[in-house]
Amino acid sequence: MNPLDNATHEYSNDIPVILPHSNIYNIQVGSRLFKLSGASLSSDGPSYFTNYFMQPENTDKTLFLDRSPEVFERICVHLQGYYVSVDEDDDRISVFLAQDAAYFGLNRLSAILGKEYLFIRVGSTPFKVPKSLIAAPGNYPNYLTINNPLDQRILSLEVVQKRQLLRPPPAKSAEAPTRSARLFADILELLRGNLEVIRDDTHRRVLMRECRYYRFLELEQRIIKHAVTRNPYTPDSEEIIINVNDVSPKYISIPQVPEGMEAYVQYQRPYIAREPRRNLVFQVDYESDSLGGPQSQFHDVKLYLNKTLKLVTTKFSGAIGHKVKKLFQDVAHPESWICDVTQGPFNFSVSFITTLLDCHSVINGLEMKNTWVYDFLGVSAEEIAHTFNSAIISEGRIVYADDKSKDESSPASKKRRLTDAIQGDVFEFRLLKSQWSLTFLNEHPKLICSRFEGVSDTFSFNKQKSFI
Repeated sequence: MNPLDNATHEYSNDIPVILPHSNIYNIQVGSRLFKLSGASLSSDGPSYFTNYFMQPENTDKTLFLDRSPEVFERICVHLQGYYVSVDEDDDRISVFLAQDAAYFGLNRLSAILGKEYLFIRVGSTPFKVPKSLIAAPGNYPNYLTINNPLDQRILSLEVVQKRQLLRPPPAKSAEAPTRSARLFADILELLRGNLEVIRDDTHRRVLMRECRYYRFLELEQRIIKHAVTRNPYTPDSEEIIINVNDVSPKYISIPQVPEGMEAYVQYQRPYIAREPRRNLVFQVDYESDSLGGPQSQFHDVKLYLNKTLKLVTTKFSGAIGHKVKKLFQDVAHPESWICDVTQGPFNFSVSFITTLLDCHSVINGLEMKNTWVYDFLGVSAEEIAHTFNSAIISEGRIVYADDKSKDESSPASKKRRLTDAIQGDVFEFRLLKSQWSLTFLNEHPKLICSRFEGVSDTFSFNKQKSFI
């Protein structure tokens, strides 16, 4: 379709005969006299002007208006058939023009002004923002549209006449005086699709915070650091790797699978068009990089290897424990995991039975071989897989599915308190970076670690630190 065809629906040379087209009418605005033809005044009518000059007693009179001649000059340009454009630096004029257009009942001019651009002053810098940039679901409505008089006009010619208003109420463009103009310029570039403006992870986090302030929620999701992968050994589903701080619990789900099969927790990023559900791999970093959760908030991830029980467990403590609980509490039965509330900096912890099968492990800077867990625990791959699959958590205890009937008080019972899993012949590692998947087998959650970097003591932790 020719784009000019669309233009004919929005604009027509046919001017209604509200006033005689050849007549000239005088309008005094402030100290300036404007002379406009009946054709010009009728081109955007009926209006305040046509209603005035249609009165027989006013035909030859001069209409006096106590308004800005500078603004009215733009109105004249519009009435004479020219396109009215407001420069970025004229955000003040844009608001005045919109107010006067509504006050005088110039509906076509009001539609033009409100259709293409919004104006905002960030810090001391004005911006002219194309509406098309911020029209996507999740980005609209936003700070600009909510606070911009061009989008929330309540003034009309009927209101002016009914209330006999002498002038429109004062108004100003949207303002964000405490925000950074440089960051807002970066956001506009991101909205245009230029992701190269993101300099580093810190800059990314700052931009995400600004997106939340202006309520560009779709853009925030697009710039969240993530990776979408497809494992060639499990090609039926995609994975999304994303920082645990950036996961929203509302968009977590578990697919329906046949009984006896594992179901991976899935995630669908909100506001992203045509976003599929993918298997969730959440990343946990020892040093939080989330501006929403300062590094002063204690959090810790510990991996326990129990040589007596031949079992691996993971404990998320502090702020990260609260986050993990919040993420999965709606999909996991409360009794199928362990929540431990204690005093001190740990405050709160969540523990899971864990598998390190095919996990890429780096401990104290050394890359471990694939079978290191089996060698460490002194079991075969089949034995540790059986332990992982049969061990469940029930009412704060580790229970083995093949031994549920035994009396808890019996010495032969395999029921153990979870605290037993982190006592005795146990080795622990603090994880600095780790990636996890949560699966459910017959409604019981199991944690799968796909990779981690950890340390076993203070010396090893200090060794991996860098000088600033």
